[in-house]
Amino acid sequence: MITLLFASCGKPDAPDNLIDESTMVNILTELQLAESEVGRLSLQSYDSAVVAFQFSKAETLKKYGVDSLAYITSYNYYGEHPREFSFIFQDVEARLKELEDQQKGGRIERKENERPTYE
Repeated sequence: MITLLFASCGKPDAPDNLIDESTMVNILTELQLAESEVGRLSLQSYDSAVVAFQFSKAETLKKYGVDSLAYITSYNYYGEHPREFSFIFQDVEARLKELEDQQKGGRIERKENERPTYE
C-alpha cells in the first residue's frame, strides 16, 4: 500500500504523444519569433494580436506535424520535469541568439516603419 502511495506521488510517465526535445526546441523558437513579430505589428487591439499569434502558432504546429493537444500535453509534461525544460529553453535561447547574430552580421541601417534590408 505504501509503495502504491509513493508511486502515485511521483512524476507522471511520458505521454504517448510527447513531442521530442529537439522538435520542442524548434517549435518554441518559432513561437518566440512569432510573438516578437506580432509585438512589432501595429495592431489596433490586443484581441487582434492574440488572433495573429494564434494563427502563427497553428501554422508552426502544422509545420512540425503536431496537434495542439500534443503541444499542450508536452508543454505540461516538460513543465513537470524542470531539468529537461531548462535544457529545452537553454537551446531555444541559444538558437535565438544565433539568429540574432546572423541578422546583425547582414543588417543595413533601418528606419522606423521600414522593412529591414540585408546585404
